[in-house]
Amino acid sequence: MAKNEIGPAPFSPVYVIDQDAPLTAVQLARILNERPAGISFCVRYEAGPEGRGGYFFHVQRTGQEHEWTLFDFEKHPIAEMGEDFLCRFVNHCSGRIFDEDCFDFARNKINLRSD
Repeated sequence: MAKNEIGPAPFSPVYVIDQDAPLTAVQLARILNERPAGISFCVRYEAGPEGRGGYFFHVQRTGQEHEWTLFDFEKHPIAEMGEDFLCRFVNHCSGRIFDEDCFDFARNKINLRSD
């Protein structure tokens, strides 16, 4: 399969998370707090070639301690969310845990934003 060239991540370098289990809120908070000025991270399953893709997320602290702005690859803001919802959203989008609220959020706030 050909690689999809999407350009540089808004916040470099990309932090890579290779794990099959869902991310915990504590684990995500630790990662986010390493770079509160902005972090791009990629969630991938453990097995696979080193250069494999995954699920990319780009976030930056809003100014509030546990609030984050989600960006696309062009660094356009998409939405603001709390850390707990962000953890649920990452787990939902990366196929680890289905979450009805995140499903509705993605369908109504993200997928329809350019329609």
